[in-house]
Amino acid sequence: MGDIKDIIDLMVGLANKSKDRQTTSEMLEIQSVISKFYIEQTSLHSSLLEKQLALLTENASLKDRIAALQKREADLQDRVAELEAQCGHEEELQAQIKKFRDFIGPIR
Repeated sequence: MGDIKDIIDLMVGLANKSKDRQTTSEMLEIQSVISKFYIEQTSLHSSLLEKQLALLTENASLKDRIAALQKREADLQDRVAELEAQCGHEEELQAQIKKFRDFIGPIR
């Protein structure tokens, strides 16, 4: 963008040195167009930086959320494994109780 400023400065210098009013008017018009272009480019660049920052922030937030969900999933898998182990022990106890009852049944 420094090149555009240099062009504007050169145009101002030429306009100041010019004796011809028509040339001066055209140079000033060119200078005006270049200034508008420079302003638009600066605004666009600023807007793009703001959008990029917003996307980076959203990305970081989503990564945090994914990490939290992965931890929750691991915790739930651990709990499921605990419950499955408890069910296995319960089935084993039920089988032992049945054997005991079967054994006591004929004694009564």
